[in-house]
Order: sequence, then C-alpha cells, then structure tokens
Amino acid sequence: MSPLGRTLVASLAVTCASRGLNAQAREHTCTEAGPAIRRLLQTMQEKERNVGLSAAIMHHGRLVYSEGLGFADLEHRVPVTPRSLFTVASTGKAFTGTTLAILADSGVIDLDAPIQRYLPAYHPPGSDSITLRLLAAHLGGVRHYRPAERTAEFLARHVNDVMDVVAMVAGDSLVDQPGRAYHYSSYGYNLIAAAIQAATHRPFATVVADLIFRPLGLRDTRFDDVRYVVERRVRHYAFNDPITYAPSTELRRVPDFDYSYNMGGGNILTTAEDLVRFGQAVMRPGRLSPGALRLVQSEIRGTAGGTNWGLGWFVNPDSAGRKRVHINGAFVGVQSALYVFPDDEIAVAVIANTWGIGAVTAEMATTLPSEVAQACRDAPPR
Repeated sequence: MSPLGRTLVASLAVTCASRGLNAQAREHTCTEAGPAIRRLLQTMQEKERNVGLSAAIMHHGRLVYSEGLGFADLEHRVPVTPRSLFTVASTGKAFTGTTLAILADSGVIDLDAPIQRYLPAYHPPGSDSITLRLLAAHLGGVRHYRPAERTAEFLARHVNDVMDVVAMVAGDSLVDQPGRAYHYSSYGYNLIAAAIQAATHRPFATVVADLIFRPLGLRDTRFDDVRYVVERRVRHYAFNDPITYAPSTELRRVPDFDYSYNMGGGNILTTAEDLVRFGQAVMRPGRLSPGALRLVQSEIRGTAGGTNWGLGWFVNPDSAGRKRVHINGAFVGVQSALYVFPDDEIAVAVIANTWGIGAVTAEMATTLPSEVAQACRDAPPR
C-alpha cells in the first residue's frame, strides 16, 4: 500500500474510534446559553447591517447551537438556514494546514525539505531555504497580493490547477529572508497546496476531501467553483466597492468572483455546522493523530520572533490565558471565523455573507466568537 493509502486508512480508523468520545460527553453543556448567544449575534448583525449570518457551537462533542439570521439572498428574500453554504475566505487555510500536518506526520511529505523538492519550477533567488513549515507560518518571504492586483479581470478568470498558481509568483523576488519574520501570504499557502499535489500525485482538492472532508463527516463542505450551480450557496454583499474597497453607505451586491487562484488559501464553501465539526478535530488526539495535532497546535517561530501560527491555525492563547486554536477570513462580501478552546471543549463558528459597516475592525471575526464562547462557559448546568 502507498504511503498516502496508509494515511487514508489511519485517518479513517482514528475518526471511527473517536466517535465513541461523543457518546461520553459530559452532562454540562451550554444548551441553556441560547438566548444570550442569540443576543450577541443579533447585536452584531444590527451593528454591521450584515445581510445574513450563520453560527454554530459544539460543546463537549455535541452540537448545542446552530442558527441562521437574515438572508442568504436578499433580492429573493431567501433566509439563511444552518445548511446555507458560505465561502469562508482565509478560514480555508486551516484545511490546507491540517492536511499538511496529516501528510507530514505520516511521512508522505517532509516539512523541512527545500520547497524545490516538490516544486522545482519555483526557484526565485534566495528561495533554497524555503520549506513547507516556513510557508505554513508565513515565514517563507513569499509576497501577498500587490495593491490593485485583484482587478475585475483577475477575479473573473478560472485557474484549472493549483500548479498554475506557482507560475504566478515564480518570477517574483522574495520580500524577506526565509525564516526571519512573519509576512502574511496567501500565495505561500497556494505553494503548499501545489506541493501537496506533487507529493501525493493526486489533485489537491481530492487529497483534502479524502483526509478531511469525508473522515470528519463534513457533508456540506467542498471547494467552490462559481461556474456551476450549487444549491444553497449564498450571495454576497458589501458596504464598499468590490474592486476599489472604497467605503459606501449603500449596500452593494458583490459579483460572483472566481477564487480558483486561491485553492490553498481561501476557496472553501461550507456551513457553520461543518466548521465546528472540523474544529473538533483540533481539540485533542483522536480525529487527528497526536503527531499531527502537535503540528497544528505548536507555534512556528522565526529568527526575528514569534508568528502565533501552527500549521494552518493561529495558536495564541486568549486574554484569560486559555488555550486557543483559531482561524478567520475576510474578503469583500465575506467574514468568517472558527475558534476552538480545547480546555473547555468549545468550538464556535460564525460566518457572514456581508462586508458590513465597520467590518474593517474585524470585530465579527475576532471579538464575537470569544464572546459567544464565554456565554457558553457562563451557562448554568441543565
């Protein structure tokens, strides 16, 4: 059996074994916190004038809250439901990073090999020391998007293969010495996706589906393709210009941009319920092996300091010092977050189909999930 085949079998085995954990969930869950959580969500919804919002909470292995607010399609008055499908922007990096962790722990991929082992066509000057571990923590020195790079024409073209993204940055100079300092880069995550495809000899999307979507039962999660009709997919709105980002007091309809250029960094279509199920995987060993979980939860540091990143996730503690693994994403028409508190066994997901008024503060994708988790902690026992 191939190394990847063994990985798939092992992944399925630990997933099946972990299902028994849910049956042993503790009696105290935050099922009584529903009214308080709803008030938090409604307050944010009204403050930002978001068109639609979806939220879900898992506590001690149980789905204790799931609700949609507002509209998935404002023009046709289609309400958001727990099964509405949202694109989640950079929250998708957690899927790429977790897939990388599984493959690295199983020996299919080497996190510390030069990137050219997997992508020989990517060879800018000074790139010999770039590794997948560095790319995952945004330490590779690879650039992010240039100002005005994502024009209407850029966002209308379809990229057929993650390997095609390599050529988009292969001729660029690095922005810093690899391994030195944190420089956020979605292109870095697309290089990871291309390396995963090269190492496994299988399409990147197929590998993620086989290692993450199917074993974890994420039935409503997929890579998006705006060229096709997808039932329950929401429409997007913004209080800014979709191309120039200029603020607007008038709500605008965001075009169906094609994010196929960002398969490794933010092209996932999912629900809040599936996100919290995914969050369960990074709480404790079971759904992931102990080795893969350590890679996800352990900070990767640069020579100039920390990054707060493991493989695909932020791993910094919250203001009270509680262990926290989280990821968020935002783009015009999208806000999303998945926050996991392993010690409390709480996972919170919130998604909006609107770049709302004041969304630049990132309050919905940072403060709100922590407030929802605290409401869950404060709930009285049943």
